Amino acid sequence: MAFKLSPQVPTAPEPVRATSTDARDDDTADKWVQRLPGMIRLTGRHPFNAEPHTKELVDAGFITPAAMHYVRNHGPVPKLAWDDHRITVTGLGVAEPQVLSMDELVALPNRTLPVTLVCAGNRRKEVNVTRQSKGFSWGSGAVSTSIWTGVPLHVLLRHCGVDPDALEPGQYWVNFDGPDGELPKGIYGTSIPLLKALDPAQDVLVAFKQNHERLLPDHGFPVRLIIPGYIGGRMIKWLTRITISRQESQSFYHFHDNRVLPSSVDQERADNEGWWRKPEYIINDLNLNSAITHPTHDEEIPLKKGTYKLQGYAYCGGGRQVQRMEVSLDDGKSWELAQLSSEEYPTEHGRFWCWRIWNLDVDILRLVGCTNVACRAWDNSQNTQPRDLTWNVLGMMNNSWFRLTTAVSLNDRQQPVVRIKHPAPIAPGGWMEAGADETVNVQAKTTGTGSGRSHVEDKSVPSIAQRKDLSVITREELARHNSKTDCWIAVKGQVYDVTPYLQEHPGGVAAIVMNAGKDATEDFEAIHSKRAWAMLDEYLVGTLGASLTSSSPEASAIAAPKEAAVALQGKNRAIKCKLVFKEYESPDVLRIRFGLPQPDQPLGLPVGMHIGLRAVINGESTKRQYTPVSDGDAKGHVELLVKVYRANQHPRFPDGGLMSQHLDRMSLGDCIDIDGPLGHITYEGPGCIRQLGEDVHVKHFVAVAGGTGITPVVQVLRAVLENPCDTTRFSLIYAARVPEDLLLREELDAWAEQYEQFTVHYTVDVPPPDWPYSVGFLTAEMLAANFPEATKDMGALICGPPPMVNFAVKPNLEKLGYTEDQFFIF
Repeated sequence: MAFKLSPQVPTAPEPVRATSTDARDDDTADKWVQRLPGMIRLTGRHPFNAEPHTKELVDAGFITPAAMHYVRNHGPVPKLAWDDHRITVTGLGVAEPQVLSMDELVALPNRTLPVTLVCAGNRRKEVNVTRQSKGFSWGSGAVSTSIWTGVPLHVLLRHCGVDPDALEPGQYWVNFDGPDGELPKGIYGTSIPLLKALDPAQDVLVAFKQNHERLLPDHGFPVRLIIPGYIGGRMIKWLTRITISRQESQSFYHFHDNRVLPSSVDQERADNEGWWRKPEYIINDLNLNSAITHPTHDEEIPLKKGTYKLQGYAYCGGGRQVQRMEVSLDDGKSWELAQLSSEEYPTEHGRFWCWRIWNLDVDILRLVGCTNVACRAWDNSQNTQPRDLTWNVLGMMNNSWFRLTTAVSLNDRQQPVVRIKHPAPIAPGGWMEAGADETVNVQAKTTGTGSGRSHVEDKSVPSIAQRKDLSVITREELARHNSKTDCWIAVKGQVYDVTPYLQEHPGGVAAIVMNAGKDATEDFEAIHSKRAWAMLDEYLVGTLGASLTSSSPEASAIAAPKEAAVALQGKNRAIKCKLVFKEYESPDVLRIRFGLPQPDQPLGLPVGMHIGLRAVINGESTKRQYTPVSDGDAKGHVELLVKVYRANQHPRFPDGGLMSQHLDRMSLGDCIDIDGPLGHITYEGPGCIRQLGEDVHVKHFVAVAGGTGITPVVQVLRAVLENPCDTTRFSLIYAARVPEDLLLREELDAWAEQYEQFTVHYTVDVPPPDWPYSVGFLTAEMLAANFPEATKDMGALICGPPPMVNFAVKPNLEKLGYTEDQFFIF
């Protein structure tokens, strides 16, 4: 089978090779990958996401050298071997799963053609300085063009027996998967319609060469998908599996990435209302876009007679051609035609898959008389670019006019020059960031933000920076916490124990562990948003001090102990407390009180948070979290109510509770280590509850507690009831095995009698005779009978055993109309 090539395949440039690894990758999973050191890293050291300098990109010509091609990696680069790698083709229409080696794939008829790849986040930094999106900041260099060689997908599918005429009528999808275990939330996968896959005019390739050489590791070695005209996020690298299905890809990343949601939808609303799965917001085809690359940001053009060659690129998706390029020197009042490159030719099906490079000679003196330079492209459907950007939660597909600002100034040699500012380059100082151009105000009207720097999210200062009660941690101590099981990092002078978060990190464990025991400020700031700063609060353990080996007065001051305003010193910064009171409220319920280091010192525990108790038990360090029942303003002591789980009382836990039995055995005068605050929820009152740094305002709490889970709920309840200005209503259902296990019942009943805004209901598994409350497992009917109908200004406080929370409380509250964003689970 032979294929007619496009009229002309451009000549590939001389390879620009990376000849060594980069020192910045030394302690990452990518330490073996060779990369050009000049690539601009966008997400810290790992994972590797990078773009070339745009001037160098266009200077390289129509075809981009592979090593200069932009890179989008969600995680580490898999170390694959040509001889070992396999692609499996399976699913509907494939009688038996077909497993192909790379040599078998290459033996099939193949095709070579140039294709421009673009990340859907290209030019996202312009969006982020207007209003922070969920994505990290790309400059305008997330675009490159290469000559790709591969087996047309329609050839591969037919080789594997796929016959569309033999399939039952209906919609079919071709799903593509990267390697197993690649990312924390599963395989990176996506899909395209089967009709597109089987259409020869679409030129979809299973590619194994870039610019006539085998793929580089960063670009998918040994095999990847190329879908001309589509965004780069659909072109799976390290392709492992192709499946034909009635259902589009169910990969987490297929739904939660590469969407353009309406500007009124933020992340919280998208999560709660299911916007990620609405098919009308998926991105496939590229939109029309262009940018100016010459002059560069901060370039100084000497003020003299002559011309300057403005240059840039333009591209479009869907096989449409960029047919016109225009430049304006008067903010869009008039436009001049630029010269477009002629290297691109249509395919035999009339499709255009590549960018066009453009240029326009402009008299330098005209740059003096203008304040900005703008460009816009037109395609063969007579579409053009919008003047202003439209914000969306992922910051995708920004294609507003690309504007430079110009200003006359003196250079270092006191010579007059025209100084250029790009809108939002990766380097600092873009005119959008500085608020230095009136066009910011134009965009502010579109995005609903103010002009200038006031609309830029400040993510350089942690939200906890104002705390004065934190312990100082030396760099030597920080360096000792440098493993997967004990991982501390420093960010902007604060130290965090992020060990509990490693498995939840969207970027994978390695992206954090590589910074364990070190200052991670640069990597953290490169990618994380305000929400991530807020999430750090939970893991705070102290502030970073100088090295104790220093002889400076500062180091001496750090080494010297100082009395803190509150007792708690942060997570894993234990204080030693003495047992001063012990009393049994029932045979297995213990009320204990520990004295704080200073008798006039408050504990320093925000309402809703917990403390950690740590002791060596049976030769091993053991730590458990408890919520005090003492008043938060109490000085000199902290009081706990502890359910003692003794050995041989429960068949599933024959050893009982290690910590509760240890507390049971303690005598007055014995000491224990206490640290904190711990947790992620605080009640700020009145009616304001904060979760992961975000404030939510409620008028009515419903609360469900099981067993000892009553203590954090009571902490919030006490704060509400004892504040005469707090009118928040509170409805509680408390579950236990028997009535004797209902801790603090006397206090709860007294409060319900005293305060009209509070009601309490109980349910037990084994009731006594004449029990006036509910019996058995929590049901939707029980919740409906004791809780009001769900409204948007309500919040649900939940604390108890995981089975109760996950299989009884949450599902039944959802049946009553409560949503995930209304749940506050301690």
